[in-house]
Amino acid sequence: MATEAAQRLANAEVIAVPATAAAKPPIPPLIKRNTILIAASQVCTGMGMGLLPTLGALMVFQMLGSMALAGTAAVIQGVARFGVAYAAGAIADRYGRKPAMMVGLIVAGIGAVVVGTSVAISSFPLLVVGLFIFAMATGGSMQMRVAATDMYPPSRRAEGLGYILTGSVFGSIAKAGLITFASMVAVHLNVDPFALAWWLVPVVLLPALFMVSRIHPDPKDIGLNLQDYYPGTDVSPRRLNTAVQLGSGFRNYLRDFTKLTVFVSHFGVQGNMSMIMVVTALTLSHHGHDLPAIAFSSMLHSLGMHAFSIPQGWVTDRIGRRPVILAGLLFAALGTVLIASTGDYWIITLGFFLVGFGWCGVHVAGTVLLADVSEPHERARVIGSNDTFSGAANLLLALAAGPVMAFMGTNVIALISIGLMVAPFLMVLKMKERP
Repeated sequence: MATEAAQRLANAEVIAVPATAAAKPPIPPLIKRNTILIAASQVCTGMGMGLLPTLGALMVFQMLGSMALAGTAAVIQGVARFGVAYAAGAIADRYGRKPAMMVGLIVAGIGAVVVGTSVAISSFPLLVVGLFIFAMATGGSMQMRVAATDMYPPSRRAEGLGYILTGSVFGSIAKAGLITFASMVAVHLNVDPFALAWWLVPVVLLPALFMVSRIHPDPKDIGLNLQDYYPGTDVSPRRLNTAVQLGSGFRNYLRDFTKLTVFVSHFGVQGNMSMIMVVTALTLSHHGHDLPAIAFSSMLHSLGMHAFSIPQGWVTDRIGRRPVILAGLLFAALGTVLIASTGDYWIITLGFFLVGFGWCGVHVAGTVLLADVSEPHERARVIGSNDTFSGAANLLLALAAGPVMAFMGTNVIALISIGLMVAPFLMVLKMKERP
């Protein structure tokens, strides 16, 4: 019988990882302190990092005057993330999450200065360099998610990630304020408002750098000794099956159906969002809405991405990862349809919000599922592999968004976006999630 059971495990398509309804263990004070520091740093990080998706297409259009090339900024972001995501994860696995986060914040500040300067002197080559440097820094800042999954047991892991991501909500609100402030002050200083907004980024990242420096011990060390912080709680990683253990490394991750399903799901929602970010900003600008109005719409989109991270985390821990990912894919598709179906500001903004809300569900549930099926010493590489897929989505879909919108219209964008959801939806349905 034991042999038969082992064989069934070996042949299983996937055994995913839902949370149980058992009593949750209390969060130790040290974990609470680290969580607050990381979440607070996300406020500053979200304010700065949010400028690229909000202003990227508009800056390129301002310099080149071509709608077909408006997706260039998102493409650059995709290339950078695709190239450094796994490497950043490998560094975080080797040296810890804290050093990776600090290096990412420093590099982001440097990149922001270069971007602002390129806008001020209207140099497109320098803009490409600055955006690439800035986008590379996201690899380090993404380790904040890994840090959250390190510090919590499976039964509270999505909740812990929700606390971290919620910090980005206030960053999104502050981002709109930063852009509006730059627009108002730039008139009096006789500088480009885009340039001033980027020059302010290093200022808002300094508090984040300080807060990250106060995290102790490194979340990786907590993850490696999780039983010490949650005595009597099941903190062991769950796996695809217990009969065959796959090794570390990108190729092995692709052989794991659970990980591959999350990778493809993130590719779908990230590719959809990268196109919609290009389309929405240009559509609103085309209909005569000014920069503060566009920033407000982007802020609501960002709220959809992060404001509901905690409740989505609670739901994920209670009912499982699989249904939340499925719902996220459906919400993202619905938002895309709303954006493409009208020129009304509020309907477009509602669709933009739903695209972010759907992304949030896939992001929260997918990230904790990857953490569930990986060991702490490889977790950053696993999540970095996921970021590689997201980077590929940005690279391919943002590159296509401008030409498709210019020559075929937003309806074709909607069809492509919905098509991106089909494969991951079917793969998630195939997952067999059980305790």
